[in-house]
Amino acid sequence: FALQQMAAESYLDRVLSGELQLEQALRLGNNRLSAALASEPILLGKTRMTDQQIIGFSVHYDIIDHHANDATGFSATLIKDLRDPTGKTYTLSFRSLEYQNQAQGGDWERDGQGGAAGEIAGAGFALGQLVSMERYYEELKRSGKLPAGSTLNVTGYSLGGHLATVFTMLHSNDINHTYIFNGAGIGQVGGVTPVVT
Repeated sequence: FALQQMAAESYLDRVLSGELQLEQALRLGNNRLSAALASEPILLGKTRMTDQQIIGFSVHYDIIDHHANDATGFSATLIKDLRDPTGKTYTLSFRSLEYQNQAQGGDWERDGQGGAAGEIAGAGFALGQLVSMERYYEELKRSGKLPAGSTLNVTGYSLGGHLATVFTMLHSNDINHTYIFNGAGIGQVGGVTPVVT
């Protein structure tokens, strides 16, 4: 599940646009740089895959859909587990906070203190991204990319952990397992433990 989360941290929109091959995007990870730099030993963003991890990911998983950063900064990836003989096991991975500014390829303006992180600190929830998350989930189901009756796992790191936590609260009957890595947690509504509806 950590490997799937690492894939979701990569700029997979560059694969879907044809700019990069999947292997290049996974090697660059959370660095929005040219493909020529993918083999550099040290890059600013440390969340990236080794050659062995890329092979393991490519053999075991298939990226079904990727929702690149939208107006709220929300991003997520739907991944299919190719090891399941029924073909019905998926993971929905929510991307973490991006620390670089948009001019440097990141999304700090929408993810950082002026965006989702500030909403979590002030209101307990990244409200804008949660709305986008719900819309994306409904679209995955409506389009058939996430078939009815599928086994769904969820992952999230940092800001993505916050999204995964709320997603699990909202859709607990739809989820097999949820894996959160250093999640931002959630707040409270009205000073009491929230009942999310």
